[in-house]
Order: sequence, then structure tokens, then C-alpha cells
Amino acid sequence: MANFLKKISDANFLPGKRERGNNHYVYSSIFNSLMDKLIPIITGEKEVTVEKLKFEETDDVTVSGGVAFITKRSGVITTETMTAAAGSAYSFRIVLRDINDNVISIPDSAMCILTIETYSGTGVPIVHSIDPQTNRFVVDIQNIAASAALNDTVKLQYFIINV
Repeated sequence: MANFLKKISDANFLPGKRERGNNHYVYSSIFNSLMDKLIPIITGEKEVTVEKLKFEETDDVTVSGGVAFITKRSGVITTETMTAAAGSAYSFRIVLRDINDNVISIPDSAMCILTIETYSGTGVPIVHSIDPQTNRFVVDIQNIAASAALNDTVKLQYFIINV
């Protein structure tokens, strides 16, 4: 495995990475194994450096009306202020658009990777599921807190690939 992928906290190739989030160690063994398989597919090379995975342009979008419209393969999504009670979920859609503002169909082989960058409110948000559909990804953020409701926005880093 490449040195920069030994821990998920070292995955600085995710665009816009400025600081370590709260839950980067939760699924590190799964993430690292996944990245070992994806990196050769993405780059077409056996040995990969961090520089080869960077993208020149990234999106920085805000969810509005339950939808985040993105035009780039990677970037940061800021949710609306969430009010999910303990044990419940907040859902939104990620819709891809081209430069002419036309909705792009998501290929069957597309994959969206999300990680929480920051959250400052009460409750404990996690990315529970990412469901690919015809022209969007449906994202569920689950509040796993025992009693506190979510009460703030979440900044998510995203990365979309077509495998």
C-alpha cells in the first residue's frame, strides 16, 4: 500500500482538505482497502503519488431545498442547518450538472465518496448511506447521538469517480 494511504487521516488527496475531521479513523481499514483498488483504476498506473490524484478545479456548494447541484468531480458540500432528532436522519440529493446547467445522468459504475470535514453543533452526525439513482445520489446523514438533536450545518468533502 502506498505510504500516504496507511491511515485514513493521511488521505490528503481529498480536495479542499484543510484539517482533520472528527470521524476519520472509524472505517480506515475499509477505506484503505478500497483506495488500494481504486487508485490504479483512476490513474491507470501501478504506483501513485498524491500529486497525480489532485484535481485543478473543485466545487464549493451549499444544499438548498434538499439539493446540492455540483459541476465538478470533487469539492465541499455544506448542508442546510440540520434538525434531525437523536436516532433520525437528514437526507439530501447530490445532482450533477454540466457547464450549461443541464442535469447529467449518473453512470451505473459511478461512486461517490463523502467524509465529514466539520460539524460544530450538538448530536453526532455520520454519513449513513449514499444511494446512487438515475440522475442523483441520495445522501442520508444519521444522528447517532443518544439524546441530542443535530442543530448545525455539516461540511462534507466529496469525491466522485466512474469505475
